[in-house]
Amino acid sequence: MVAVSSRIIKVINTRAIPLGLAVSIALLPVATEVHAADAGGNVPKGPYSATLVSAKILSTATFPGASSPVADVSAFVLTDGTIRAYVFATGLGVVMAVSSDSKTFTYSGSPFGGVNFRGQPRVIKLANGTWVMYNSSGDGFSCSTSTDGVTFTVHTEVCLNQTQFAGVTGGLSGPGVVRLADGTYRAYFSGLPRPGTGPDPWKVFSATSADGLAWSAESGVRIGSGASNITRSAEHPAIVRHSDGTYTMFYFDNASGSADKSTGMGVYYATSTDGLVFSNEKKLDLVSLGNGFENSAGNDPEVFLDGTGRLLMYFGIGPAGIAAVQLTQDTTTGNSTSNKTPAAKAKLGGSCLKSGLRTTVGKTKLVCKKVKSKTVWVKG
Repeated sequence: MVAVSSRIIKVINTRAIPLGLAVSIALLPVATEVHAADAGGNVPKGPYSATLVSAKILSTATFPGASSPVADVSAFVLTDGTIRAYVFATGLGVVMAVSSDSKTFTYSGSPFGGVNFRGQPRVIKLANGTWVMYNSSGDGFSCSTSTDGVTFTVHTEVCLNQTQFAGVTGGLSGPGVVRLADGTYRAYFSGLPRPGTGPDPWKVFSATSADGLAWSAESGVRIGSGASNITRSAEHPAIVRHSDGTYTMFYFDNASGSADKSTGMGVYYATSTDGLVFSNEKKLDLVSLGNGFENSAGNDPEVFLDGTGRLLMYFGIGPAGIAAVQLTQDTTTGNSTSNKTPAAKAKLGGSCLKSGLRTTVGKTKLVCKKVKSKTVWVKG
């Protein structure tokens, strides 16, 4: 009952922010089942650009009896390339759906045997083969286990308590979890709203575990007020570890601390060499994808490699649905947080490298579009 109340609180207090999708990473040597915590990292580094896969892969229509919001998805790629999604659906709790193409999902049941009171699922598979689902709860986050990834049983109702983190009183989000080089695990998570408050600025914290089930809090703030570097609001993060041992974290800023909410709001990502201090922050451009992809899109990001090697991100595009994009390394963005190409290389009517890129020359905003089989800069 507690986890649902936490999720409802989030819905009430962040109405202006579309709910969406949670995150993990799946790394797939096609015949092997590998997920976030086990990946160890062949995930390409940024900067990233986004290409639309589908504007609505999961919605109330996917789950009979569900109402809005449908949100917070954790994705897992199986040995045959099938993607299994664990999703929060209002009225049902956590449910599952499967897809062979990341566009069309089919309802496949409940991991808890029916209607349940759990929210914000994050699922990993431990090195010993045990599946673990983490869910937000009123006091922190819970841990449930499974031998097949389909039927889960609660292992510990509160594996990590919110009281271990200064100023957190509304629960913890479902964590993004990654396995470290020494075989232990680290979880990243934010706080959740309290009744009658918000939207408020959020902080990302972390904790470590030897077995993925018993967790110990780490001191300090990873991102948010009090962090050593990036202090913007950040909620419900996802984390990936690259092959060189570095990390990229994806998170959503609700712009509660931004003077310009229209541009401050959005999904961001930042890198770290030790998993504790993050820097080199960039904003992912979703606006150029078209109608519906305002800065408010992108909450609860989920990032993973599918069976064909594509780096995908699932995220909330509105209370009733979840969208999917493919992330590719974008060598034209430089260090910009808004996917701009250097103005010195852009001019109205001139050629450009990739449709969807944006820049500003003087006071004129330009967008790269395909016109008569050529990609050129036009006003936009």
